[in-house]
Amino acid sequence: MTQTILGDDALPQCIDFLLNRYASDTLYVLSDHHCWQALPQASRAALQMFHLNILPESPKAEMALAQRLSIEALHHHGIVSIGSGTLTDLAKYISYHNKIPHIAVGTAASMNGYVSANASLLEAGHKQSFAVKAPDFLFLDIQLLTAAHSRLTCAGVGDTLCRSTILADHALATLCHAPPFDLHLLQKVEYEEAALSNRDTINIKALANALLASGNAMKEAKSSAPASQSEHMLVHACELLYPEACAPYYHGELVAVATVICAELQDQLWHKSTLQLRPLLSYAEASSVLGETLTQSLYPSYVHKYQLLAERLPSLQWKAQRPTFPNRLNASQLVTKLQECGCPASPNEIGLTEAQIKAASAIARVTRDRITILDFC
Repeated sequence: MTQTILGDDALPQCIDFLLNRYASDTLYVLSDHHCWQALPQASRAALQMFHLNILPESPKAEMALAQRLSIEALHHHGIVSIGSGTLTDLAKYISYHNKIPHIAVGTAASMNGYVSANASLLEAGHKQSFAVKAPDFLFLDIQLLTAAHSRLTCAGVGDTLCRSTILADHALATLCHAPPFDLHLLQKVEYEEAALSNRDTINIKALANALLASGNAMKEAKSSAPASQSEHMLVHACELLYPEACAPYYHGELVAVATVICAELQDQLWHKSTLQLRPLLSYAEASSVLGETLTQSLYPSYVHKYQLLAERLPSLQWKAQRPTFPNRLNASQLVTKLQECGCPASPNEIGLTEAQIKAASAIARVTRDRITILDFC
């Protein structure tokens, strides 16, 4: 269980904790140039006694980098990550691989993975979720989070509001007798989401708590499923198909737009009288986009999922069985909420066309074995 300290003085508490517990040069401190400079000068000076590795700005969360850093961090008694998604995931892998404690310092309320036991790393050109160890300690300083770039905060909003698409995807999977997780795991996220914004002001503490609740849900489910369904699958497909177009945007910004797109599809399906599967994507069609190696890995699970749905759909009475969601935001409500928070809400705001989104949604259903709206629309 991660011990989390969230408050106005979390950073000073962290520095005191490290100085009192660890001797000089026994800690491996991992950050990048931008996140390191976000710390107050006094904090940076205090950490000079440890082994510092300040990466160039915007490193990528790649398995090859994680493995190289693991070797560099050998013989240290602990690792400190200073940053958000990428740096935390790299440090999680190092901590797990080297069997050393991990003290995470979050510099932005930008993602929900701080306390999860998963690391999202690129391997063979495909972003994959690896089982690792959650940080032992997490320090989230409200002043540091508030000072982060507004786009980072928007990314966190995107990673939070996808709860609504996750709810509907969960319902589809449950109707097909394959519930991916227990719905009670989303209750805390919903509670914090309600206090997320007041007109144009984002409540950073509520956002941080919502992201933490989402991370804890993943940890309890031992899966990323409570925080990642159709909207994340669509984003991963876009990142595979259009890496240059997606590169300038944070993952959560892409998730914000994908959430609206998937919510629109869900809204449309909920007004239909029957469920109908999209045609099976052929191996040749998948490999033409994903490449031979990736298709060999992913396609068997996709075919198994398709066959399962094809068997179970005839017995479903969609019109009578489709659930209602008093606590789910529809696409229009999501757009309003995202715009209130200053977040992107349409494909053109992230440099993608409707045609590109359509192509990505066709391939996205192959990338994970989860039953989602993308299997039907």
